[in-house]
Amino acid sequence: FDVVLAMLGSTAYESLRGYEFAVIPLFMLMGEFIGKSGAVTDVYQAIHRGLKRIPGRLAIATLLGNAIFSFVTGVSIASAAAFSRIAGSSCLGMLIPPSVLMIVWGLLTERSIGQIFLAGVLPGLLLVSLFVAYVLAIALLRPELVGTRKDKTLPEPELKTPESLPSAPKVWGSALGIIFVIVAVLGGIWFGVFTPTEGAGAGAFIG
Repeated sequence: FDVVLAMLGSTAYESLRGYEFAVIPLFMLMGEFIGKSGAVTDVYQAIHRGLKRIPGRLAIATLLGNAIFSFVTGVSIASAAAFSRIAGSSCLGMLIPPSVLMIVWGLLTERSIGQIFLAGVLPGLLLVSLFVAYVLAIALLRPELVGTRKDKTLPEPELKTPESLPSAPKVWGSALGIIFVIVAVLGGIWFGVFTPTEGAGAGAFIG
């Protein structure tokens, strides 16, 4: 029995210390860099401000912000850490590429990582759309659940005062930077320019 346990431990250790699995901390590092830069926060606040006339805008902005953040980090934990207690949609990080779970699955099954990523885009966007539709329906049917009343006496909470919101050039710069990272990393992996591990390293460097 001791020999079996030793073999299991050794096998697990040798498997996890493989070069390919370095993609996990690298993608987490990329997400951490982008999160600390404030780019996602700027876009998140801009989305919240742009949805001023839509009920449940805080929840919808959180959903869209999580979807954007999921494109630049491969784990749900990073999304939950970035959006704190309002991150019920952080599970999108498991489905929207570059998902670490997709990478691990591709490595274990010896499938194309690019094809797995491509297969996850449409379901991820569909899930975001369903979440948004659900929030809108709840906001219209039971507005008190999203912080408003039917008599409009209790407005939805604001993220920040208008004076402290990011300027338009800053928001566009943050949005273009995020798009550049997404296109560089996912495009490079899809078209075979570099491996997922190399793509994660490139993304962390760009971030």
